Amino acid sequence: IAGFLDNPPPTEQQVDLFRTLISDTLKSMQECNLWRDASHQELDVASDALEKYLLIKIYDCCFCTTPAELQKDKHLFQWIQKLSWITPEHLEIPHAVIDLKKFRTSVEELKKINSYKAPRDKMICILNCCKLLYMILNKDGKPSGADELLPLLI
Repeated sequence: IAGFLDNPPPTEQQVDLFRTLISDTLKSMQECNLWRDASHQELDVASDALEKYLLIKIYDCCFCTTPAELQKDKHLFQWIQKLSWITPEHLEIPHAVIDLKKFRTSVEELKKINSYKAPRDKMICILNCCKLLYMILNKDGKPSGADELLPLLI
């Protein structure tokens, strides 16, 4: 980790180096007496934990914000702001849905995403949001799919 942080590799090489590090570490773990008899599930949990730990440690190095990236973010934010006139009614979302506590909770779940560094944790925020939205959509017992979910995500 220290070598990675002291002398960061080019961005295009970081993913391959990271995957190699995870793979090599897991192979070493399996050869270690403490992990030799571990089940596949235990190794999966260890792999997830290792990935999360490493990503937290090297996050600033891998996801540093360059001036170009800041400019892209600013441009995207401005573009999204231009769409702020869109209301739930434009997306054919019933007003009753917007007032639901679960809907507000799903919005809060998405807002948590930037507080996490590991991709798995970010995906869990999205998954939790979608679960809450599907609960809202299916409360009347009517089946729903992506066509009904997408407007709520927007």
